[in-house]
Amino acid sequence: MLRSVRSWSAVGVAFVLAPLGCSSNGTTTGTGGSTQSTSSAGGATATATATSSTGGAGTGSTSSSASTGSSATSSSSGMPQMCTPPMAHCDNNPADMCETNLSNDPANCGACNYSCGGQPCVSGSCQLTNPAAWVPVGDNAELAIDANNVYWTTGLGAAAGGAVIWIPKTGGSPQMLASNQAGPRGIATDGTHVFWADSTGGTIMQIDSGGTNLKTIAQGQATPIGVATDGTNVYWVDNATGTGGTGTVWQVTVGGGTPKQLGSGLSGAWGISVSGGQVYWTSPQGGIIQSTPVGGGTVTTVAMNQMGPRGIVASNAGVFWANTQGNSVAGVPTGASSIFVVSSMETRPLNIATDGTSLYWVNNTNMNGRVAKAAVGSMTVSTLVPNQVFPEGMAVDATSVYWLDLGGKTVNKAPK
Repeated sequence: MLRSVRSWSAVGVAFVLAPLGCSSNGTTTGTGGSTQSTSSAGGATATATATSSTGGAGTGSTSSSASTGSSATSSSSGMPQMCTPPMAHCDNNPADMCETNLSNDPANCGACNYSCGGQPCVSGSCQLTNPAAWVPVGDNAELAIDANNVYWTTGLGAAAGGAVIWIPKTGGSPQMLASNQAGPRGIATDGTHVFWADSTGGTIMQIDSGGTNLKTIAQGQATPIGVATDGTNVYWVDNATGTGGTGTVWQVTVGGGTPKQLGSGLSGAWGISVSGGQVYWTSPQGGIIQSTPVGGGTVTTVAMNQMGPRGIVASNAGVFWANTQGNSVAGVPTGASSIFVVSSMETRPLNIATDGTSLYWVNNTNMNGRVAKAAVGSMTVSTLVPNQVFPEGMAVDATSVYWLDLGGKTVNKAPK
């Protein structure tokens, strides 16, 4: 795992910001990062009421603090008392002194009145699955949500036994959505269908969210990784060999058709997101972020000289990515004229999501694994959930963030 920490700035970074904004149907989706969208019939991915940011270029370190914060109560003299996290005062009884432990109370998990619905609360997050029922998940697993369910892929290392799995957002026993996949990785949903990249099989797959009508909508790919959708088309990146400029970007109509190439000549390709009629992707080996209009056109370089950018997410608040090798989170908020470094103090940031107001990401490591948060345009970073072991995948809805804890063998959610 990477341990170095690098300082980032906008100096020497050339880019042209392509138009950003919400797509016509309100969706903001992406993998190698996340999937978010507004509700629709049959369920939808996370609500993204995005707002513009006035943040400009920035560097410098960020501070990290526990998300549980302090909670005021009252002493017998009536003077307010402050609780030390994770203790809090949740029952509004001034006679009690910080009686609630937000790290392990299923009725107040991570925040007062945030219920796990019968699931356990561990380290301030709800464990939606029992580790004993965990289906083996390998590297590069991804996660997506709709209005009711959480979906994830088992990633690499699962070979022919790879699967796409789901559970209700309220938790329960994992259920197979599709089995016998070969290295399923990126995943996205439009609320009616679920899409994923079968990386080893070289295909892009589609199934109804109810588990019917499994079909291949694109095939003959070398190493497809990230997947995104705007409800009309499905987009993905083909990492190919990862070197030599063979990476490509594609789209196909939901339901299948003739795939169309949107970008090529990439030194590897990883994450992809779509918003406001633009498709964005990362090239880790090339260290670049690029975009092109939905349907194809001129490819624009959004940022250069990044260090191993992988996860990416775009909304009308801007486009943001995780520099996995550079240990930083950066982006270009809407209206900004240069790259804004959200944090240069991360440890292997991997997947990233946004609700349009804040950014959420996971640090994919076993020593400092965490779920982190920062407001768009801010360098103040808080730890939502600590003590994670190789967390992967990230999605957000109106109330919660969702991710996989590979070491803990759980699917988790926590108050955002």
